[in-house]
Amino acid sequence: MDTEHREEVDALTNEWSKERKQNTNLETAECKNEKALEKIIQDVETTSQREEVLQRQVTKLTKELGELKKNYRNEVYNKPRTNDMDDDNNKGGCEMEYLRNVLYEYMMGTQPMVLTKVLAAIVKFDSNQLNTVLQKEEQKVSLTKTLGM
Repeated sequence: MDTEHREEVDALTNEWSKERKQNTNLETAECKNEKALEKIIQDVETTSQREEVLQRQVTKLTKELGELKKNYRNEVYNKPRTNDMDDDNNKGGCEMEYLRNVLYEYMMGTQPMVLTKVLAAIVKFDSNQLNTVLQKEEQKVSLTKTLGM
């Protein structure tokens, strides 16, 4: 019986050793899995933080893009007005130069009747005003001829 006991004890010892070895392997694997899980959790947290940062950047850039579009629309909307104003200023400058030249010629006595009509057209006299001015100019011209000037 001693031998039977001995064999049974040896068998149980071998089984216990195998289970202990298997348990150690499982504990080692569990430790590795826990470390891997911790790393995955850290990666998820880091990714989450990056996502938040990127989301804030997207929001900021979206607002900035909106402002740029608004400024662009304002520039485009106001640009034709500026060009129109420049054209009006140039046109006004040309008209003023023309008026200055006509007025100079009129004051110098060159073709007074023609230049009276031109000046009346520039300042947009109505027909009554034009007739009155032409009569006065006619009187001046005849007086000048009478005096021999």
